[in-house]
Amino acid sequence: MQKEQEAFFSMALKVRNFATKNATTLNTIPGVSNQITQLNTLITNLITADTSSRSDLTGVAMLKATRRKQVETWSLKFSNALAALSVNNNDIVLQKKSDFTTSFWYKATEEELITNATILKNLATPVITNLGAYGVSPADLTAFNTAITVFTDSVSDPTLAID
Repeated sequence: MQKEQEAFFSMALKVRNFATKNATTLNTIPGVSNQITQLNTLITNLITADTSSRSDLTGVAMLKATRRKQVETWSLKFSNALAALSVNNNDIVLQKKSDFTTSFWYKATEEELITNATILKNLATPVITNLGAYGVSPADLTAFNTAITVFTDSVSDPTLAID
C-alpha cells in the first residue's frame, strides 16, 4: 500500500475501534449498525488482499546489491586504468573525468553510480586498445557494459525483478 492508502486504512481501523467501544450507543441510531457491519466486511477484505500481496523481497534486494557491487568493482577498475593512461599521456581532461576515489563508488546513489559508470564506459571505448597495459581488455569493456545494463534494469524496473 502507498502512504495515502495506509493513512486511509488507519482511519478506517480507528472508526471500527470506536464503533466497537461504543456499540451500545451507536446501535440506537438507525442505519449505523448496517454501516458498521459493511465497514468491518470491507476492512476484513482489505486485510486479506493486502496479506496475499506482501511477498518476501529479500532475495531481490540481495540480487540488486550484488549487481551494484559488480558495477562498483568494474567502475573502479576502469577509473584506475583511465586515470593511469591519462597521467602517462598528460591528458588533464581525461584525468579529471575519470579519476574517482574508491569510496565514491560505494557512497554514490544509484543514479550517480549508473551515470558515472556509463561515462567511464564511454571514455574507455575509443581507447580500449591502449588500456591493455593497465589491465583492462576489450572483454572487460563488454562485461562492464553488461553489468551496467543489468544493474540499470534492476533499478529502473523492479517489478520485473519481483515477478
